[in-house]
Amino acid sequence: MAQTSDLSADRNAQSTQQRLINAAIPLIAEHGLQNLSFRVINKAAGARNQMAISYHFGSMEGLLQAGLLQALQPYVAALGARLDALLERHPADAVPVAELAAAMLDPMMAMAARPSGLIELKFVSRVASSAGEYGLPLITRELTPATHRLIALLAASRPDVPAASLGLRVVFGFNTLLQTLAHWDSPQLWPASVQSVEQLAPALHDYLVGGLSGPLPAPSPPRRRHSPASRPRPAGSSRRGRRRHGFLPTPRPKLHAAGDKPKKMR
Repeated sequence: MAQTSDLSADRNAQSTQQRLINAAIPLIAEHGLQNLSFRVINKAAGARNQMAISYHFGSMEGLLQAGLLQALQPYVAALGARLDALLERHPADAVPVAELAAAMLDPMMAMAARPSGLIELKFVSRVASSAGEYGLPLITRELTPATHRLIALLAASRPDVPAASLGLRVVFGFNTLLQTLAHWDSPQLWPASVQSVEQLAPALHDYLVGGLSGPLPAPSPPRRRHSPASRPRPAGSSRRGRRRHGFLPTPRPKLHAAGDKPKKMR
């Protein structure tokens, strides 16, 4: 009987945890975190214990981490499967950048096309923008394995680009996809009517390919140094030049009083 009671308690605890996660994701997706309290989440989850979030997750940060794991794990798994498929078709140092961009884009497009997936993307976007100092690190933690694989494949095909630059390009790509697809249903953001998320796919893919494969900027030419003797003097630097350019007043001729004779020059 004691073992049966323990199993029942474990199932109840897991059920409460899942209900809290399922309640928090749409609430945060719609309202953000600023005015969201434990009491509101507990009520939406049907949790009678007002300390349920603290008991099961320790803090709001723990609840967000569990929600991000649930929201992002399917995307990370799908991205990993796409990268595995690319390595079966191409050598590791010759994976086309266009196919890497499609591997990043397509699984997130699939999420945005489902109502539940769109809510999860909005949740992730809200956490990134309003969870303070721990929001972005939590998201980065979930995406780090996939990010490292993408950077390694890009570095193999683009050895001319430093790894640090490639890492930034991948991060910028993920952020662009997230913020764009999480809000594709907001018509005020787009210059043309967007009836479905698929309408954004071609432009997003082109944007990713351009960002991931773009050349490095040309180095700036070295500045020519002048020695003090040969350094060109700016206009107006001499006394005569300063007077010509209006920096010094032009001396006015002296006026002689009536009856005064001007002195003769010797």
